[in-house]
Amino acid sequence: MYNIKGVVIYQLLQIAENQIMKEKEDLPKVLKTEENLQISKKRIFSYIFSGFIFLLISFFSIMFVYNQFGGKTYLLRFDFFSLSIICQLIILLLLYFAFDGLRLYYVLKTMQQSISFKEIIKLVFINILFSNVTPMATGGGFAQIYFLHKNNISIGMATAATTIRTTLASMFLFISTPMILIFWKIPGFSTEKTYLYVAILITVYFLFYYILLRKNKLLKKVLLLVFKLLRSIRIISQRTNANISRKSIKEINAFSGSLSLFIKGNKSCMILSVLFTFFFLLSLFSFSIILLKGLGYQISYFTVIFYQIVVTFFMYFTPTPGATGLAEGGYALLFSQFVEKTDIVPLLFFWRFFTIYIGMITGLGVFYWEFMKKHAKKKKNT
Repeated sequence: MYNIKGVVIYQLLQIAENQIMKEKEDLPKVLKTEENLQISKKRIFSYIFSGFIFLLISFFSIMFVYNQFGGKTYLLRFDFFSLSIICQLIILLLLYFAFDGLRLYYVLKTMQQSISFKEIIKLVFINILFSNVTPMATGGGFAQIYFLHKNNISIGMATAATTIRTTLASMFLFISTPMILIFWKIPGFSTEKTYLYVAILITVYFLFYYILLRKNKLLKKVLLLVFKLLRSIRIISQRTNANISRKSIKEINAFSGSLSLFIKGNKSCMILSVLFTFFFLLSLFSFSIILLKGLGYQISYFTVIFYQIVVTFFMYFTPTPGATGLAEGGYALLFSQFVEKTDIVPLLFFWRFFTIYIGMITGLGVFYWEFMKKHAKKKKNT
């Protein structure tokens, strides 16, 4: 979902030109002031805190699964990692990262934006890192926009591109999840309450994008009324109300224009962006296939894929960093029907290890090198 968040984003947008699709300016000087540097540091500390929360919840989630589903037997086991399984996991991991990068690369190409694939790969790990240290499974917008902007892509275009990339993936999930719940009948999930919950979420999701594209004047009016209400009950000041209103409207215009540009863009690149999104999701869900194979289980490929689609769908609306907690609990709940108690925790841990933890560790290194170290070097030279 597209989010308007962060003081830094507001300040960056304030100096962006109205014709966002044509701008290719340097990184705004506003980031170089001492005041905004402090704001950036505060945001970094908030990410560190969220990362700590992610690790803490992940640990307790795995321990919960260990106690509830694992029969208190093996916490971890490595004997199922044969050479063949390790090779398959490494190849799949490389494809997983490559497909993740290609889907954003072709979204940008569709919008007539050029960026090297080397920079895109860096952004893949930045996205994995920050998406798992911000609430829900779709966060990390500031870092992604920052790094895209460093590569001469406007703020509005970068915001739209990262949001479109997420939207393409979520549309696959939102279209397939109702059909899976209805026709596949997943135990514990295929209930009337779940159907209602899913219907409400999907309706709100697509209604938001319809309004954003076709009725954005209505969205602007609603936002202005909300800000006015907040001002009337003195939650925000008059100055804040004016600033947020102006910048929110500018951001809505920028995003709507960029999204329209994507829809009207190069059809071949658009098809490739959709195709690589599909391959990305398929590779994401295939880790469990290989892990289950290594553990000696022969479960239907479609069963494994469909179960993970349902878990991933609900992860999009979980308010914890990286949707941790629900991810581990939902995965364990579904796959405990097929695997022995001794295998559920190792399966869960290595599923998260290959799909999340490796990318986060790599992203941490990329972020330190690209942001912290280079920023400190520039500060030293000034």
